[in-house]
Amino acid sequence: MDHGREGGPAGLITVAGGKMSDFRLMAQEAVDSAGRWLGTFGECRTAALTLEGERVSETPAGGPPPKKLKEFLDHHPRLREGHALAYLGAAYGRHLLSHVRESTLGDVLIHYENKS
Repeated sequence: MDHGREGGPAGLITVAGGKMSDFRLMAQEAVDSAGRWLGTFGECRTAALTLEGERVSETPAGGPPPKKLKEFLDHHPRLREGHALAYLGAAYGRHLLSHVRESTLGDVLIHYENKS
């Protein structure tokens, strides 16, 4: 929420609520709003970049669940959230493994030593 547009203090933006599947879009809207306020507005690129900032080369495999699974998950919202977490967790695991294979134990230790 852009408080300035609602009669509150200009430049104050609040992001609240939402589902995990909406977080990237919510962040994009908040940053776009801040960019407009600061006068540095540019085209948002997050949807087309990987976590490392490289261009997305292909659409990830997957898509919506089959119709029967979707109907089942619609009737069991807690399982639906679990299904989404499992899907995202598997995607993150694949991402992590693709980078761990390229790293040595020394690389990992140096990475975490620099974080402290």
